[in-house]
Amino acid sequence: MKVVSNTSPRLFLSKIDALELLNQCFHEILVPPAVVVELGHLTLPS
Repeated sequence: MKVVSNTSPRLFLSKIDALELLNQCFHEILVPPAVVVELGHLTLPS
């Protein structure tokens, strides 16, 4: 399943060191460019 992510889920999952859950739940995660800019320094899983 594909999903489009905004900033909130990524921020909250990173705070609990659980970003990998997104890869486990979804086949493809689309992140709009504005979200990438807003996240700034946060390293996201591939």
